[in-house]
Amino acid sequence: MILLQKYTNDFSKMIQQYQLNDEPLCYTGTPEMPIKISLKNSFIHPIVGIDDGRLTNFFVFR
Repeated sequence: MILLQKYTNDFSKMIQQYQLNDEPLCYTGTPEMPIKISLKNSFIHPIVGIDDGRLTNFFVFR
């Protein structure tokens, strides 16, 4: 079961290790930029998906 949580600095190490191969990168970006934007814009909400202690998903609610 995937647990969805709002991103906090507790997940920063997982984000640093999160890798996408070339195919998904042509459709999306990496999590770092939305996280930086969310620090200055309260309407941006980064969300992480955690399954069995691993980061499996990242997306943003606006």
